[in-house]
Order: sequence, then C-alpha cells, then structure tokens
Amino acid sequence: TAYEIRPRDWSSDVCSSDLYPDGGGLKLVELAPNVQHVQGGTANNLIVAMKDYLIIFDAPYGELQSRWTIDAAKAKYPGKPIKYLVLTHHHMDHTGGMRTYVAEGATLIVPSQSADYFEKVIGNPHTLVPDELQKNPRPLKIYALFENMTFKDETNELFPKDWLDR
Repeated sequence: TAYEIRPRDWSSDVCSSDLYPDGGGLKLVELAPNVQHVQGGTANNLIVAMKDYLIIFDAPYGELQSRWTIDAAKAKYPGKPIKYLVLTHHHMDHTGGMRTYVAEGATLIVPSQSADYFEKVIGNPHTLVPDELQKNPRPLKIYALFENMTFKDETNELFPKDWLDR
C-alpha cells in the first residue's frame, strides 16, 4: 500500500468562520470567585481577575477564540485591562492566538527556556492573512518566567510556575 503525505493547511481550519458559528458554543464558567474557565472551544483558557487587571492563561489556536475570550473578559470585568497572557508551553493549541493578546497590549509570560522562540514567532510578519497584530503593530513585552514569580494583590495570589510545571 502506498500513502501520499501532504502538508496540512491548518490556517483553513483555524481561521474559518465555521469554527465557531454565531454564539460559538463558547461560555464562561466560574471556577472560583474571580476565576473563569472558557469552555466549549477547541482548547482551554482561564481568566483570573486581579484587583486592577486580568491574567489570561493560554491562547488556543487562532484569533477567533482569542478574540471571543478577550471580549468576554472585558464584558465580565469592565475596566480591567488584560495585563498578562501566561503561556504554559509552545504548542499551537496553547499559543496559536497569542498575537491577538499582544495586539491588545498584554505582556507575555512564558517559560524561560522558550522566550527566544516566542519573540521570534511574535516578530514574524503575518501578511498572507493579516491578523490584529499585523494590522495594528505593538511592541512585544515579554517576561521569561522565573522560579519564584508570583502575581499578588488584595484579591488573589497566583504562582504561574505551578501551572508551567504540569
């Protein structure tokens, strides 16, 4: 038996408007006070509301789910900007929509060993199918995660390293 192996065009899958029909099936589910889980998509997001800003964990696949998550977070927590996007690792199902958050002004928090990779991916032009970052360029703000990094205010205390070690 002979098999033909051809490259897969993922862009047609992840950029299609059919991926999430109107309403999309995405919804916010509260896991704890100030912690929302985006359910119904192709992968997971977590939204954590701090006193003055939001932290989002992961950015699955592409702009559509990221745009929905950003809009839902802003509606749920009006006036709180998305300050950080924590990327647990480099796989597409966790990072494919990260450029949308950079276009929003979010700072990326990434595993220290992956910082160079993320800088390169964000810096690459998207000219065939321009995304929000290509249309409205912003400088990249990125922090490589250090072992004892925490986010803490009067409402929450987070240790992203615990998420990245999973």
